[in-house]
Amino acid sequence: MVRGTVISQQLSVISHWSLMTDDLLLATDNEQLANNDLRSFWMKKVFLIILIFFAFLSCGKRNDSAKKNIVEAKAVTVKVASVQAMTIAEQIKITGEIAPLFQIEVFPRVNGIVVSEAVSLGKEVKKDQVLAEVKQDVPGMQFSNVKIEATNSGVITQDLVDIGSRVSVQKPVYNISGLRQIYMIGKV
Repeated sequence: MVRGTVISQQLSVISHWSLMTDDLLLATDNEQLANNDLRSFWMKKVFLIILIFFAFLSCGKRNDSAKKNIVEAKAVTVKVASVQAMTIAEQIKITGEIAPLFQIEVFPRVNGIVVSEAVSLGKEVKKDQVLAEVKQDVPGMQFSNVKIEATNSGVITQDLVDIGSRVSVQKPVYNISGLRQIYMIGKV
């Protein structure tokens, strides 16, 4: 019985010892956390002080080398003249294409033979102006002449018909272009 009592006392001492070491470990972990928080707090403060120091340092007076980099603006004299008509002294040769503002193809409304032509190449036309008249040539039938009219105002840039020529609804008979504004398309 003495032996059992001694063993139970030893076990209670060992369990008491393990509880103390666990408490000690917890205490050291808490101290490390507290030290880390304290260290982090001071590091933030030091970083902020250094940052403020450099901010004040950069706002200080400029040295002479910075003043040398500043270029002073000098007044430039300007000659004013009135506009005059002159010939151009310089020329630039560019290969390209001159394109009109718009280009429209005019088609007849019926197949037939051109019996009259009211305009010619290079003439300026207005919208709905009669350009030519076409007679339908269906054997055994009589039709009145059908007018070919300008669909837009502009200049006749292509005349593809003559009196007596056959026309089809599938082929254009005139091109009308807007030449009041033109565009130069070229490579420089």
